[in-house]
Order: sequence, then C-alpha cells, then structure tokens
Amino acid sequence: MTGPEVSGQRLIRNTVANGVGSVVVALLAVVLTPYFLRRLGPAEYGVWLLALGLTFGSGYLGLADLGLQQAGVRMVASARSRNDVPEISRVISTMAVLFLAVGLVLAVVLAMSAHVLTSVFSLPPALVSTARTVFALVGLQIALDLPGASLLALIEGAQRYALLRSVEVGSRLAWAVGAVAVVAQGRGVVAMAVVSLVVAVAGLIVSFLAARRIEPNLSLTFRNAGRETLGEVLRQGSPLIALRVLSVVYRQMDRAIGGVVVGAVAVARYEVAYKIHATAAIALSIAPSAILPAAAYLGAQDDRSKLRRLYLQGTKYAVALCVPVAVAGLIFARALLRTWVGAPYESLTSITRLFLLYPVFVSVHVIGVTMLVGIRRTRGVLVLSAISIVVNLIVSVALAPSRGISGVVIGTLVGYAVVWLPYLHLIFREFDVGLREWSGSVVLPNLAPALAQVLIGRLTVGVAERSSQLWQVVLLVGASCVLSWGVFLIGSLGRDERNSLIRSRRQFLSPEGNCGV
Repeated sequence: MTGPEVSGQRLIRNTVANGVGSVVVALLAVVLTPYFLRRLGPAEYGVWLLALGLTFGSGYLGLADLGLQQAGVRMVASARSRNDVPEISRVISTMAVLFLAVGLVLAVVLAMSAHVLTSVFSLPPALVSTARTVFALVGLQIALDLPGASLLALIEGAQRYALLRSVEVGSRLAWAVGAVAVVAQGRGVVAMAVVSLVVAVAGLIVSFLAARRIEPNLSLTFRNAGRETLGEVLRQGSPLIALRVLSVVYRQMDRAIGGVVVGAVAVARYEVAYKIHATAAIALSIAPSAILPAAAYLGAQDDRSKLRRLYLQGTKYAVALCVPVAVAGLIFARALLRTWVGAPYESLTSITRLFLLYPVFVSVHVIGVTMLVGIRRTRGVLVLSAISIVVNLIVSVALAPSRGISGVVIGTLVGYAVVWLPYLHLIFREFDVGLREWSGSVVLPNLAPALAQVLIGRLTVGVAERSSQLWQVVLLVGASCVLSWGVFLIGSLGRDERNSLIRSRRQFLSPEGNCGV
C-alpha cells in the first residue's frame, strides 16, 4: 500500500485529527451543558435537544443523504488515484444538485410540519409556540447542510481529515460562541436556532473554499451533473443506506422516547447522563479512522492471517484505551455530576453508571465490527444491529412510563446485551479466532489494569466526594486512567511488543512510513 494518500504518515495524522476533533466537540458539549441548563432551565433546554433530533449533523435528518455521502467519498478517492479532476467535478456536482433538491423539499415539509411535531412531544404549554418556531428554523437548515455534505465528501475522499475536522470544529465553536452570547442576553432557544442557521450558511461557504483549495480546477455546475453519474453514486451508496439508518435511529431513539413518554425535562436530564457516557466512548469513535482502510486493504489481498492479527491486537488496544475511561466514570460519577451540573443532578448517579457500562461492552466488538464493514461483510452486522434496536425500543417504551429515563437507559443496555454473544460469534467465525485465544490475547492483558484502577479508585473516591471543583475531580479521573494505562504498558505487554509499538510510532511519524500491517 504505497503512495502519498495511503502512507502511514497520513494514516496516523488522520487518526490523530479525528481523535482531536472528537475530543474538542465532546469537551465543548460538556462545558456548554451546565451553562444552558442554568440559563434556559431543563424544559426549554429539552426543547433544544429535541430540535437537534431534526438536524442533519446529529439528528434523524442525517438519513437524508441516503448513504450517498460515503459513496461520494469512495468515488472521489478513486478518481484522485487517476488524477481525474473532471470525474470529481461530475461526482460532486451531481451530489450537490441532488442534495439541494432533497434539502429544499425537506425544508418546506419540516417548516410546515412544525405544529405537528410539537403535539407529538410532551411539552409545557408555555413552550409550544417557541418549540414550533425552533423546529421550523432547524428544519430549514437541511437545505444548507445537505449540499454541504457533497463538498465534505470531496474533502474526506482526498483524506484531508485535518481540514475536514477543522471545518467541523470551527462550525461548532462558532455556534457555541453565538449561542452563549444570545442566551446570555436572555433570548432563548429561538435565537439559538437562528445562530445555527447563520453558522450553516458560513459553514457552506467555508466548505466550498476548502474543496476548491484541494481541487483548484473543480467545476461545480449544474451542467456537470449527469444521470449516468447519479446512477453510479446510487449503486455504490445503496449498501450503506441500511447501516446509516440504524446508526441514526440508535443515536436519536432514546431522546425521542423520553420526549414522547416522559417530557422535555426528562430529555434534559437524560442528556446529562448521556454526555458523560459519550465522553467515555470517544475512543470508540476514533478506531474506525485507522482500522477500516487497513482492513479493506488486507481484505482485498485476502490476507486472512494479518486480518486475524489486526483484529486481536486492535481489540486488545481498544479495550485498554476505552475501558479505563468508563471505569473512572463509574467510580467518580457522583462527584462528577455534583461539581459539573450541580447537586440537584446527583440523583442521576445510578443512571449515569448504567450508561457507562455500554462503552465497556462495545469496546470488545468495535474493532471487529469495523473490520467486517471494511471487508464488506455487513449482512450479519445489519441483522444484529436491527435486533438490538428493536429490543431497545420495546424495553424502553415498556419501562419509561414507570421508571422514567432510567427505563430508557436500561433499554439501551438490554438491547445490546442480547446481541453481545452473537456479535462475538460472528467476529470469531469471520476471523477464525477461538475463545481461548481471544481470552488470552484480549481479556487477560486487561485484567490487571482494571483491578489496579478499581482498587486505587476505591481508595481515592472519598477525596473526590469532598472536592468542590470540577477540575479536582477531573484530575482524579485522569490519574485513574493514567494508572490503568501505565499498568497495561508495563505489566501486560512484553518487551518485544512495547518495542514494536515504539518502532511503529517512529515509522508512522517518518516521511517514509507506510501503512502495512
């Protein structure tokens, strides 16, 4: 695997860029949540969270790209390998025209349906009119976000992840500054939605300039949009639609159930627990940026031995990276909630701890599932994902009326628990791995770090409970994670493996590095 666009240097740079982007976005959400809760109140903030469920970036309207954005990424990458700029212009122009048409239709439909949406959720009467305006404004944003997705496909297809994440993080920061400013002036969630619309306009302009920077000869015109290119985009995007649907439904289902069954205030409380869970799960979102292309390359070579080794080593490191963060959250959950959003939210401690079990379970599968997608073995993943979501829905709807948002979180855990072993069986079968080998390669190396972290955590949790500042608790959380990672590096890895990691790091950082596995 050679060439500047698939070099080890670029691979590690892309992974770091994705990781930094994820961390910045997560930290931004963590910082803003208590501010908006205090300024807006749980009910009005809950309205905003429900409105986010209608956005393209993080809501159900993410389905509007029909899986075509990722198809565009692959087609752009292929065209760049041939230095075929006219083909890139045809692909991006076709996607932009299609997305513009779909976006305009959806914007009109959502704006006209705002009054229907407010009747679905259990909103306080005083907020019904406000919610209708917010839902309409957020709905209009799809007409800007969808065409912008075609430009982002070009940036990602060129593997310019640092630029891609800069656009994303820049937009989030711009919205955060604007939203904080308008809320500080007492203007509420309607003004926040207006800020979001303005940032979407700016984001579209920046995305266009970034795309032109990558391809100065890009010709983005209606004339370049063609039926033949559209057919190819649709053909390549169709296998990804189901995965896209399941991903979006999973991310938004719990909020929707909470909003319909319990109310907007419950959604705001759910979001507090979810933010801590999402922060612990950041490591799970970083892995695909490095693993998926490596798996696709090895799959194309039909190199079963290296695929198997990549799975075992990757899973061991994924568990070692993610589990300590979740365990630290489990230990210090009460202190984190009290110093972050205030003593009234300490009642969410049990729910937050339940939520933090989820990334622990998923960390065992994330590398295997990503590799299955990379080598195009998606059927089993789709079936198990669908089963998990259906079980989640049934359990959440059944428990939410009596147990509130804890019932929704229990539904999420039960939904994944029923497919945990089937996922493991599917991965073992595909990569020819046995339970004994997996236990020795993945589980045993991570036992000592986890036990050491739990032991020291039990000894220091009292210090956290007496702390009055968030930074003090975060420092203890960080120290707990560092302890676990240190035990893993020193006690769980042999000298050869540590040396191999050091050599790999040097190769990745060197200009001559390559991404061979």
